[in-house]
Amino acid sequence: MSLEGQLLDKKSLRVLKNGEYVALAKDCVAFANAQGGRVLIGIEDDSDLPPEDQKIKNEWLEKLPQRISHLTLNVTTVPQKIIASNGGEYIELRIMRNA
Repeated sequence: MSLEGQLLDKKSLRVLKNGEYVALAKDCVAFANAQGGRVLIGIEDDSDLPPEDQKIKNEWLEKLPQRISHLTLNVTTVPQKIIASNGGEYIELRIMRNA
C-alpha cells in the first residue's frame, strides 16, 4: 500500500456512515485542482488494510459520486469496491484532474 501524500489519502468508513460528505468533498476538490488522486475509504490512517470483516454497501458506491458532484463544481470521481488480501473491503475513490 502507498503512503499518504499528494496523490493518496485514507479515510475511515465513518465518513460514509456518518454522512460526512462535505469534508470528503473538500479533499476531492484539492485532488482535482492538483494532479488528481485517490482516496481509500475504509482504511484507517494507521493501517494498510481494512478490517477483515468489513463489507462495502453497494448503495455507498452509487451515492458517493452523486453526493460529491452536488457539493462541488467540475469534480469527477469514480468509486470502486476493492477486496483486500485479508478479505476486508474498502472503496478506492479515484478523483480525476480538473483541466
